[in-house]
Amino acid sequence: IALSVFLVLLVTPSFSFWSTGHMIVSRIAYEEIKNKDPSLLAKIQSEIDVLKQYSKEKDHSFVESAVWADDNKEIAFNAMDGWHFMNTPVIDPDFHDDIYKEKMNVSWSIYQMKSTLTNKNKPSFDSNLALSFAWRYLIHLVGDIHQPLHASTYYSKQFPSGDKGGNDFKLVYPDNKDITNLHALWDACVDQYGSMFAPLNSTEWSALSAFAFNLTSVYPRLKVQDRVSV
Repeated sequence: IALSVFLVLLVTPSFSFWSTGHMIVSRIAYEEIKNKDPSLLAKIQSEIDVLKQYSKEKDHSFVESAVWADDNKEIAFNAMDGWHFMNTPVIDPDFHDDIYKEKMNVSWSIYQMKSTLTNKNKPSFDSNLALSFAWRYLIHLVGDIHQPLHASTYYSKQFPSGDKGGNDFKLVYPDNKDITNLHALWDACVDQYGSMFAPLNSTEWSALSAFAFNLTSVYPRLKVQDRVSV
């Protein structure tokens, strides 16, 4: 039940998704869980913090942990790269080749993290490390799956193997040289309000919180409730 409450609160009306976007998602979830069930928040927080020493996080680890799964890529910890997306095919009418469908995708990995967190067996060892890992990835992956180009890939004669969620769809974006493809454009759309990274300083925390609160006032949960399914 606790995990179901967490997931419903985590699925928030938000934008996409470099570090700023991911932390906005978790900031909204943090506030809603705090208001609905402070004891649940304390439990999740304590489990997340088991791996805090292996992160950049400081004073706001619940929110900052939302980018831990991406930060791990900096050390070539790439075994879970396929967990962040799923290639739901968007097929050009003129494309008729067979399409490979991966099995270990973001939907699969969310299910695996949920299974870890709802496991009723009592292990003969301290399982907090596994729980911390699962919370951190779950928070991140629920954000990923709501970015359209983490959930689809385009197949055509130009992209017979798919465009890798827009990564192979190249473009030039004069305002940001780091945006070189369609996927990055989606990922960066919140960064127009400022790129933020863990650890957050007090100014960044205030700005992130203000953006999150404004977002939930414009799109209150009741307005999007029919879209939420866990």
